[in-house]
Amino acid sequence: MDHIGEPARTPGSELRTKVGPGGRRPARALAALPEGPGSSATRTFRRLAIARTGHDVLALSGSLRRDSLNSALLREAERLCPQLRFDHFDGLGRLPHFNEDQEHPAPSAVTDLRRRVRDADAVLIATPEYNASIPGALKNALDWLSRPAGDEGPVLALKPVAVMGASPGPFGTVRAQLALRQVLHKMNARVVQQPEFLLFQAHQQFGADGCLPDGSPAQRLLCDVLDALTLLAVGEANRHRTAATVH
Repeated sequence: MDHIGEPARTPGSELRTKVGPGGRRPARALAALPEGPGSSATRTFRRLAIARTGHDVLALSGSLRRDSLNSALLREAERLCPQLRFDHFDGLGRLPHFNEDQEHPAPSAVTDLRRRVRDADAVLIATPEYNASIPGALKNALDWLSRPAGDEGPVLALKPVAVMGASPGPFGTVRAQLALRQVLHKMNARVVQQPEFLLFQAHQQFGADGCLPDGSPAQRLLCDVLDALTLLAVGEANRHRTAATVH
């Protein structure tokens, strides 16, 4: 079910987006919001930016489960944004436990992951929540990615990253995402801050076709996350282009 150790509580919305300095509003209320970052005009502009850049996104699911809700969420992200080129990494379970004695040379599975992260313009992570934190397999991958690989250093440093998660529980993956953001902050990744995407009771929100219902609050908020990640990637690409011109 993509969660462990989550107590049963009264269901509440964990799809959230920032609506102003006064707090947050459940995503189910997004339709009532005025024109703004999620407006059709703004979305069209962002889609054009995506189409021009054609960025590569490494999709990383923190679950090893075959029928993972989080892997399904990444597939839905790819379906909703065909302008982006997705590279789904499915080798999380093949990574050895991090061991400094095995760093030089790094295991082939680690080298493959590092190369794919380095080649990507951005990373999209979908994590389940295990015992109020992230799964050990995901943390192990991040430990490998936090170490220098050649002269370029850790591959997630300054890399645009978006975090999301799906869970059958009533609170989505809020605690796992907090833990994941803390790790990514330490690794100096450029993490999308808003909007936050926490898909609660996810086993009920996916349709029989494995997709989120068209026009649903969850689907719209997922598009907003992809927009925000793309803007980060575009900005980082422009920064590199400017730096190369100056030097």
